[in-house]
Amino acid sequence: MGKRVAAAAWGKPKLEKFGQMTPRQKWQTVKWTVIGLGIIIVLVTVGPVFLPPRIEVAFPGNNSVENPLDSQIEIIFDRGMNKAAVVKNFSISPKVAGAISWESNRKLVFVPEKPLVRGQSYV
Repeated sequence: MGKRVAAAAWGKPKLEKFGQMTPRQKWQTVKWTVIGLGIIIVLVTVGPVFLPPRIEVAFPGNNSVENPLDSQIEIIFDRGMNKAAVVKNFSISPKVAGAISWESNRKLVFVPEKPLVRGQSYV
């Protein structure tokens, strides 16, 4: 008979016990679930802020050939950018003198002072 009582009472005592707990005991029981859900909500809400920006479109494209030598370089980012930080970190190798302008807070345009060199690879 003792085994039968234990099996029948398997699911209920925890709920009944939770109802009899003090508020402090209830918090101790559920706090890690609540904290975990809070972390998930924060990451979903503000997580993208911590991800680095991506380049959505670049012209000329990667490994493109036969581009006009007087082409401007255009880069469109996936979000609005800190323009001063982008300009500070923008570089082309081998070094090319030119001017940077912005068509929007997502689109940078670089115009070389002189035409690019035929057959030269730029990074």
